[in-house]
Amino acid sequence: MTTHPKFAIPDCPAGFEGTTQEQVYARLRNAIMIGAIPPGTNLTMRGLAEMMQLSPTPIREAVRRLSSEHAIQIKDNRRLTVPLMTLDRFEELVALRISVETHAALRALPYISDIVIGKLTEIDGSMDRFVAERDSDQLTLMNQAFHRMLYTVNPAQSSLPMIESIWLQLGPFQRQVITEVAEY
Repeated sequence: MTTHPKFAIPDCPAGFEGTTQEQVYARLRNAIMIGAIPPGTNLTMRGLAEMMQLSPTPIREAVRRLSSEHAIQIKDNRRLTVPLMTLDRFEELVALRISVETHAALRALPYISDIVIGKLTEIDGSMDRFVAERDSDQLTLMNQAFHRMLYTVNPAQSSLPMIESIWLQLGPFQRQVITEVAEY
């Protein structure tokens, strides 16, 4: 894991294959989606390249993609930031999440089997353990795995990219809320 005084960028999952650019994108996307990079964090291409021990070229491509997904904002001064959450944006994202994920779950229901229920139950048990351990990274990853498994039992599903885009935009804020609630 690469560390910085304010945050860490987790490595790709074991067995992840891909070009350096794909790995950089996957690492940064995952870090944002699980909230490892807090909202409002100022970033630079050079700083990210140093943290990840890479040249700026694969960083630039990953940032371009993440910017198009509204996960990173590129400022006028060439600085980058993970967007802060506004009330209007939060309401929009939550409404979208409810609509799209309800649709995906309803479309998956006819394909649910006892085997799938067993796997979902295992994931739920892992989530309980991560709640008790206060491991918000693993809890978030398991929550996403639970939903991915549920939605993808529908062989015709096509909503997962939209759902993951919403998770990507909510992730930093969700982590911030979990961390602040845990402090009370």
